[in-house]
Amino acid sequence: MEKITYGQSVEKGDIVEINIPNENPIKAVVLDIIQSYFGENCSEYTHIMYTQDNRLIKAQQQYSQDSVEEYSEEGEIIGGYECETWSPIQYEGTIIDHCEIPQYAKFLI
Repeated sequence: MEKITYGQSVEKGDIVEINIPNENPIKAVVLDIIQSYFGENCSEYTHIMYTQDNRLIKAQQQYSQDSVEEYSEEGEIIGGYECETWSPIQYEGTIIDHCEIPQYAKFLI
């Protein structure tokens, strides 16, 4: 079955750009990912990130997966595909206003 993906998953160590309300977008490195919800065909993830302005923040991302089947006029399955969707990463809040993690700061210049 063919697989179609919308959006992008994130892994530990990835550098992403995140929008923080009332600020310009900033770069952040993903330090940890916690699966905070798991349902039948969807999941929610919490990302812990270190930003280029030395903040530790929390962000959320949703994932869903659906199977789409195509049928003939006789009702037989003739094809289909899997569709997975990753939402944009959404800022949830600041954990620590200022901290320095030197090994990650060099990646965010």
